Parts: sequence; C-alpha cells; structure tokens
Amino acid sequence: MTFKRLAEYFEQLEKTPSRNSMVETLAELFRESSAEEIGKVVYLTQGRVAPLYEPVEFQMAEKSILKTLALAYEVNEEKVSASFKRHFADGFGGHRFTGFKRFDGEKNY
Repeated sequence: MTFKRLAEYFEQLEKTPSRNSMVETLAELFRESSAEEIGKVVYLTQGRVAPLYEPVEFQMAEKSILKTLALAYEVNEEKVSASFKRHFADGFGGHRFTGFKRFDGEKNY
C-alpha cells in the first residue's frame, strides 16, 4: 500500500463521526494491507510508529521538520512555523496547514 493511500484512509477516518462507519473503514484498511504492512499500519492507526516498549527517537530537530514541510508544500519556513504553532495543540497534522496546497505524496525529492 502506498503512503498516499494510507493517508487517504486516515483522512476518511478523521471525517467519520459514526463509530460503526469507522470500524468499517478500518476493516477495509486492514483487508487492503499486506501481511508485511499490517503491524505498521496498526501502530500508525494508534498514532505510534512502534510498540510502547520500543524506544524510538527520530533524531530530527523541530527546525529540520519545518524545513522539510516547507519544501514539501513549496512555501517559506516562516509560514510553516506559524501554521505549526497554530495547529500543534490540535494534534498537529501536516495536512492542516491553512492555505497550503495539498501535498500529493507523488513528488520525488
């Protein structure tokens, strides 16, 4: 499964108010995931990248993350930084940047 497809499922889940509909969407997502992907998909669904007992550090400073997002969305870092601060309390998601074009995940860097 491509990351873009996984992001589409997560976006659909965010918009779904009904618990039953969420369960149906998750069932579709899990059916579409391969045996090699399912563990990672489940962790990402829980907002994790690994089990709680595994210490995971990305070794990326906030400034590096903001620079990466600025490149991905083709905007200046100041705009990303302002949007990041505005949305961080909401459970920050890169796609929530106000006024930014949607990053389609297809661009090669």
